[in-house]
Amino acid sequence: MTFGTTERLASIARRTEDEALQQRQRRQDLEAQNPLVCEICEAPLPDDWSLRQRAYDWLERHGRPMQGILCDTCLATKQRESAIAECQARAEELERTLPERLAASGVPAILREARLDTCPDLPAELVQTARAWAESPRGFLLLLGPPGAGKSHLAAATMAEVILKGKCPNPGAWFTTEAAWLAAVRLDFGQVVADERPHTTGLLVLDDIGSSYMNDIRRGELERLIRDRHAEKKPTILTTNLDLAGIDRVLGGRVLSALRQWEQINKFPRRDLRQDGSVRPM
Repeated sequence: MTFGTTERLASIARRTEDEALQQRQRRQDLEAQNPLVCEICEAPLPDDWSLRQRAYDWLERHGRPMQGILCDTCLATKQRESAIAECQARAEELERTLPERLAASGVPAILREARLDTCPDLPAELVQTARAWAESPRGFLLLLGPPGAGKSHLAAATMAEVILKGKCPNPGAWFTTEAAWLAAVRLDFGQVVADERPHTTGLLVLDDIGSSYMNDIRRGELERLIRDRHAEKKPTILTTNLDLAGIDRVLGGRVLSALRQWEQINKFPRRDLRQDGSVRPM
């Protein structure tokens, strides 16, 4: 390497070092003239703030402060408020679309406005039991009582509560009566054919069990449904006009045994809410 080449390299190195020193000095002057403060509480940000370098790079490049400069406390508060607002928006959207979702889930029009907060004149302990079950829907909720006692109303209201709380398992919910479901059960070339939605749905409301005509095929399908949902601990709401002895007599001991294991058997008072006007069409 010649003497002239060495001198040129040394000159380039000195010039590079001078430029680096000038850049550091400009950055120090920039930081001294523009201290970083929180946009909300205006508290000075610490030297170890995670976005400090990025904020000054932005200021140096664009000539204006970067937006979103927040201290850790305000950032956590803003994130929490954002999360709350997002949850509120999601809840409002669920409430707005709930009637359509209930209609798509088979809930009759007269029951689509049923809510636990606006239940008819039902005993408070029944509503409270339903509310607690909706917080963590699992296994069977059995509602026993005479016709017109409000069982279907409470079942639909509990189903709506589960959906509103976002606790409904996939693939969604389904509301049907025992009579409507069993009416489609038939033999086809010796094979039993039945609607499988009550087996596969996430949340099932099976209304008025034990009220339809039973033969061996229908009873077998009902036993299979209860057995399958019992084994998988799938959330299931059942209503019936029968007492426990009636369930044993009409549906059999296997069904009664499965229902009893969940200890969620709720008896309604002997009062017809439709007759006294407590329950009216929505």
